Amino acid sequence: MRSSATAVVDFGTSHTVTVVSAAAGGPTVVSVDGEPWCPSAVYWGADGTPSVGADALRLGRAQPARLEPRPKARITEPEVLLADTVVPTTALVRAVLSRVVSEAARVAGGPVQHLALTHPADWGASRLGVLLSAAQGLAPRLSTVAEPVGAAAWFAERHELPEGAHLAVLDMGGGTCDAAIVSRAARGLTIAACAGLPDLGGNDLDERIVTHLRQRHVELDRYLADREQGGQVPAEEMVALARFRADVRDAKEVLSRYPHADVVLPGRLGEAILTRAEFEDLVRDDLRRAVGLLAGTARDCGLGPADLAAVHLVGGSSRVPLLAQLLQEWTPAPVRLDDQPEAVVALGAHTVAAGTDGVESVTEALAAAPRPSGDRTQVVAAPVPPAVPGRRRSWLAPAAVGLAASLVAVLVPVLLGDGGQVTAGAPRPGGEPRVTLPEPPPGEPFAIPGDFTDELPAAKTGQQVALETSATKVNWRLDEFADDEEGDRALVDAGNQDADAYRWILVRTTVGPRAEPDYMDMGGHVHLVDDRGMMISPIRNAALPDDCRPEDRNKLVQPGKTVGQCLAFQVSASTPITDVVLSVLSPTSPGSPGSELAGAGYRVPVTGRRVSGQRKDVTERAVPLGVWQDVEVNDVRARVAMVDLVEDITGYFEESTLRGLAGSRGVVLRIVVDVDRPTSAYFLSNRVFVADDRGTALFPAFSGGPRTHGCHDGTEQENLTGRATLCELFVVPTGMPISAVGITGVKQAYAWRVDR
Repeated sequence: MRSSATAVVDFGTSHTVTVVSAAAGGPTVVSVDGEPWCPSAVYWGADGTPSVGADALRLGRAQPARLEPRPKARITEPEVLLADTVVPTTALVRAVLSRVVSEAARVAGGPVQHLALTHPADWGASRLGVLLSAAQGLAPRLSTVAEPVGAAAWFAERHELPEGAHLAVLDMGGGTCDAAIVSRAARGLTIAACAGLPDLGGNDLDERIVTHLRQRHVELDRYLADREQGGQVPAEEMVALARFRADVRDAKEVLSRYPHADVVLPGRLGEAILTRAEFEDLVRDDLRRAVGLLAGTARDCGLGPADLAAVHLVGGSSRVPLLAQLLQEWTPAPVRLDDQPEAVVALGAHTVAAGTDGVESVTEALAAAPRPSGDRTQVVAAPVPPAVPGRRRSWLAPAAVGLAASLVAVLVPVLLGDGGQVTAGAPRPGGEPRVTLPEPPPGEPFAIPGDFTDELPAAKTGQQVALETSATKVNWRLDEFADDEEGDRALVDAGNQDADAYRWILVRTTVGPRAEPDYMDMGGHVHLVDDRGMMISPIRNAALPDDCRPEDRNKLVQPGKTVGQCLAFQVSASTPITDVVLSVLSPTSPGSPGSELAGAGYRVPVTGRRVSGQRKDVTERAVPLGVWQDVEVNDVRARVAMVDLVEDITGYFEESTLRGLAGSRGVVLRIVVDVDRPTSAYFLSNRVFVADDRGTALFPAFSGGPRTHGCHDGTEQENLTGRATLCELFVVPTGMPISAVGITGVKQAYAWRVDR
């Protein structure tokens, strides 16, 4: 009899947690070397044999150059140099997955048949591709679950989470801190917004303790400094250093339960006592950053502290009592901490994976089903409810998904010939015909007349304005709009790329809470508006001038106090800017089908740089619609043909389910893709864009495209193999011409011209 074991692997930066169940029993956390987790470390032997977990850490003490303690942190690198061996990153990840899957099979009493892998909600195609490639062959059936969805599923099994409720998930792992807002919708759990801090986790809290002890004990500082100078460290001292680090980690955990803890110092230096009060003083600013991250994530999807059903703490470092205390100061919602916070994601993801008995895996479905003729293929159901990343926002969305936050427009520099290459993608030799699709379903256009900015009261530069919604109560002021050579040069000198085809605009603002302490990061609500009504969002990871104090973005600010915030915008050289807008959206009639969205906020008319009427032709190197191009997006390779734009979108959606802001219209882009291995539909569709004649591009609406009429919608858990049709919903300003469509990678774009 074939085993029916389902295993979930939560591959973490520092530790990996595995849960397995067989037909006869419920989910069990898999023990590895006597612990309910496995260190994610890999030691690569001289003979090419990997060792994983505790064995890797032990072997690495003698030869640290052969140890990779955190493979997940290297997942964006194709190779890692360990001593004199170049090791593919996929090999490191596979070593960890193979070890824990074999342990899961031992616990289940048979081979794992369904392997579900968890991943951060904001992972892109490259990172998810490495994870899936590393797992190939470990089980007949593979699926993926976003980590916040797993955490929310575990919460929903134990606490009430009604339809329409919003759960905040804060994951403090060993190496990173991640925040997400998960909403309970009729079709399942969806991610409304997510964000992360790659430089904050339990390891960083440990380092605060080490730094504190070094400052208190001069002998310890000398001991560690001598061994940090390089050179060969005796094996027994490596063991002592490893024990010291482990003791620091243990002390952090002890202080979650007791008022003080002992730390054994290396080198026979005795013991040190650390109190909880000392520890909390050391990590208070770090934990405030974590709370600020969650507050900003909630604000990005239009939610305030009182709008949350609960805050669910995940990860081992979430045990620190001060974290829950700071969260409770921010929100009246209950803060929940499970007895096993390290295992919450894996346990919840198992609930999701095991609850999909009626869903075929990608390989099973394609093997069993006949291949339809033409350019369409069977829609393979997603193994878990689709997740909706918060960075994909729009003015118009199906009402069942919830409110849209704002239209996101960004510049695609490669369309303008700067910062990368535009691939010409001529038709293949042999005269392969253009791809066509059957006529779209009959429908009507959907557009909202008017102009969004007309609904906003005008303010002046230097004038403080008060913004109050259920989610946001702030004082805000535009201090400077630097659309000139000085502003452009300040951002280029800070480290941003310079080019003739586009320009940088520096915006300086002042912001502060009106009523309660809050974490002030308004970058998600400040936009530039061009002469066509396009709202252009800031580049959140842009380098800023030294006087901009980026550390204030996640700082708890008291009522009556303010902080300055700088924002960097990248704009086509031919795009005139007319306004700076502060906006938060809300429904005109909450809960009613077809209700429109209304903007709450202010617009500040500005005089931007005079621009030339001449512009670079963004379609100069684009191919006609329907032509195949060989596309490479990081490590994903596919044949792609952008087929057509559908303006009459009500054939895909019921008009009563659509709502939008004044001055917007909806279009559906139909795309045919052909891949030779399982590929996430989401990570292809997430890079699809439509662009105006200035090179300013919009990405799909966060609600995803329609699932009807043979379309995949590009949601995160749908995997494609072979040929399939993607249909993506875009929301564009009424006055925006669509001149090109395409898909973009890190340094290249593939474009198709739209002839109208």
